[in-house]
Amino acid sequence: MDFMRVKQDNIKVITTTSTSVGSGKTFVSSNLAASLAMTGKKVLLMDMDIRKGTLGKGVDTHKNIEGYDIGLTSYLSKIVTKVESLIIQDQDYPNIDIIRSGPEPPNPAELLLSPRLDELIRELREMYDFIVIDNVPAGMVADAMISNRVTDLTLYIIRAGKMDRRMLPEIEQLYREERLKNMAVILNGTGSGIGYGYGYGYGYGYGNDKDK
Repeated sequence: MDFMRVKQDNIKVITTTSTSVGSGKTFVSSNLAASLAMTGKKVLLMDMDIRKGTLGKGVDTHKNIEGYDIGLTSYLSKIVTKVESLIIQDQDYPNIDIIRSGPEPPNPAELLLSPRLDELIRELREMYDFIVIDNVPAGMVADAMISNRVTDLTLYIIRAGKMDRRMLPEIEQLYREERLKNMAVILNGTGSGIGYGYGYGYGYGYGNDKDK
C-alpha cells in the first residue's frame, strides 16, 4: 500500500469487499489490522456488514448500560450519540479497537446513506492511524457501493478456486469505471504454503466455518 499510486497520498481508511461470500475478506481485514498494529499504529477494525455482522463472531457482544446490544447501527440510527460508546478494546492486540456492526436494522441501505456515517468516519480519522472496514460483498447488495464514499482504498478480495473466471471482466469494469475508490485486487487462498498466520480469528467470510 505504501508504494501504490492512488489519487490521494494519505491512505487512512481501508475497506475490503468481494464478489460473493467466502472470499476471505474478514480474514484479510482482521490480519491486515493485526499487521498494522504490530508496527505500532493505532488501528480501528470496523464491521460495516450491518446485515450479517461477520466480524462480530468471536467478539463479546457489546452492551450499553441498559443491556442493549450496540454497534455501528446504533450510532447511525441515533440510539447512541457518543463514538466512544461503540468502541471495544481488543484483548490480544492493545493497538486495535473494534466497532461491531450492531443490531440488524430493517433499513440497512438507508442507514448507510445517512450523513451520520460521514460524521462518524471524520471523527474516527482523528482518533486512529488506520481504519480497516470489513464490508459486504459488492456483488450481492448495494451497501458496499453506498458506503464506499468514506474510504481511501478498496481491497477487492478474490479467493482462488472460488470464483468463476468469466466474472473477471465485471471486476475489471468496476476498476475502469472507478466505481470503488482506489480499487486494488488481492488474490487470497492460493495455497502457496507460506504461512504467516497472525491468528486473528474472527471467522472466514460469511459463516463458512467448515472452511479451513
